[in-house]
Amino acid sequence: MTNITLNYFIIPTGSFSGILPRSASFEITILRSTDVAVLQTQIQNYINQLPSPFNDVDIFLRAYHPGPVKYQVMKEQSPISQYFNGDLPNVFHILVQEDR
Repeated sequence: MTNITLNYFIIPTGSFSGILPRSASFEITILRSTDVAVLQTQIQNYINQLPSPFNDVDIFLRAYHPGPVKYQVMKEQSPISQYFNGDLPNVFHILVQEDR
């Protein structure tokens, strides 16, 4: 299996309002065949280490593809490869939002 490196961005709305830009964007390397649930858990673990009030926010993920705005809610049971194939441009690939 091959790895994929994804850049993710925490959208500064809702409970994430006021998050500093340096805390809102990171990258993660993970197997393409991994379920989205594992990716979400790893990102959630990062968020849990942020200072209050940002560290106690449940999240959901959207896959983003550059061009005309197109993003999809990522289903936890799906493999990451369902959302990303081939080489990826150097942009944010995952949008992280508060799960309301």
